Amino acid sequence: MTVNVTIDDYDYYLPENLIAFYPKRERTDSRLLISNRDFMEKAGNQDQIFLEDKFINLPAHLKKGDLLIFNDSKVINARLNCFKTTGGKVELLFLREEKQRHYNSSRYLASVLIKSNRKLSKKTHLKIGTTGFSLTVEKESFNQKGKYVVSSEKPILKLFQEFGEIPLPPYIKRRVELSDIKRYQTVYSKALGSVAAPTAGLHFDEKLLQRLKEAGVETAFVTLHVGEGTFKPIKTKLISEHVMHDENYEIPPSAAQKIAEAKRKKNKIIAVGTTSLRAVESAAKRSFNENNSTILQSGSGSTNLFIKPGFAFRVFDGLITNFHLPRSTLLVLVSAFTGEPLCTQIYEEAIKKEFRFFSYGDAMLIFRPPGSY
Repeated sequence: MTVNVTIDDYDYYLPENLIAFYPKRERTDSRLLISNRDFMEKAGNQDQIFLEDKFINLPAHLKKGDLLIFNDSKVINARLNCFKTTGGKVELLFLREEKQRHYNSSRYLASVLIKSNRKLSKKTHLKIGTTGFSLTVEKESFNQKGKYVVSSEKPILKLFQEFGEIPLPPYIKRRVELSDIKRYQTVYSKALGSVAAPTAGLHFDEKLLQRLKEAGVETAFVTLHVGEGTFKPIKTKLISEHVMHDENYEIPPSAAQKIAEAKRKKNKIIAVGTTSLRAVESAAKRSFNENNSTILQSGSGSTNLFIKPGFAFRVFDGLITNFHLPRSTLLVLVSAFTGEPLCTQIYEEAIKKEFRFFSYGDAMLIFRPPGSY
């Protein structure tokens, strides 16, 4: 039950020197904090709860037949600088394309977040530098400050891709550099649509993926386009009152088949990132609710699933993820997955051992405790 759980329960102090402002030289150079699999599976018969290693050694901590589920969404050049006709600078963050029929418009439409010194009025024109292209403000959100619908004669996603830049998180207080164009994407990304990277996947390179294959570890790919639902902070006092925004996902038949096979063989299924987990658990919940079936159905949909303590996990046994911001839905998800006090112990251990935090930081490999299935 989460009725009386407050967001203050998901706060912690992080020294600024533990925030990773740049990635490691090699993707697999990141450190890996592991909740000892033998300890978890044997319900405490080992002395050591946590293990430490380099991410490059991930295959040593998995077993033949384990199934890793990746999110193959690709990050949009979602940040775009524009100018008002008065010369004032504004910054736009792309959220999603909108359907023209919903706004009775013949122009292309998109929802965006806009940073501006003052509120923008309807029909404000925003020039994209000296490109000759512009966007027009059509509508402001009633329930979210700084959120607008804008229009253009040209597809807006294409404008962002052509003239925008990679949307590094706001806590990385520096300009986008050439290396970010490559390093803020996973090596297997292909489905354009995210406004933030599925960061657990940033630790994998082609060589590591090949070594996992040689070790008999299975892989499958799903898509969840990371949007506001993932990165919007929790601002309500009670976490039960927080509402997630919809994000689109797709479960290919090949992924559903591999999940069913792993379940049949009782092999562990491990999510590479919270977005992979949310996509698959959303689909599993949908299959159960609509068909009363425990068999995951392939297909696409949208989800506003907020995973919090008490959630009934139907698919995953393990999770690879980065260390997340305090007071975030991602931290709440990790707590729901591991249970307390293990989540708190993980973060205390990471801070004590000076792991690097957030998008370009280190990672953890955690398994659900015995008795939680």
